[in-house]
Amino acid sequence: ESTSTQTPVLLTIRELRQTTKMGRSFVYQEIQAGRFPRPVKLGRSSRWLATEIHEWVNAQACARSPKTTG
Repeated sequence: ESTSTQTPVLLTIRELRQTTKMGRSFVYQEIQAGRFPRPVKLGRSSRWLATEIHEWVNAQACARSPKTTG
């Protein structure tokens, strides 16, 4: 089955904060700075695409400096 026909999973701010462990103010600060995925607006509510958040988390992990051994 194609992924394009599946309904996207949308996260609330509460679920987003549980996933990222970031505070609400920090999330919106990072969005304004262009460093965090923008929300999908549904009326007055904001929701985030789970796939974009998982991609962002993976990018953060990949961008960290390599662990030194010694």
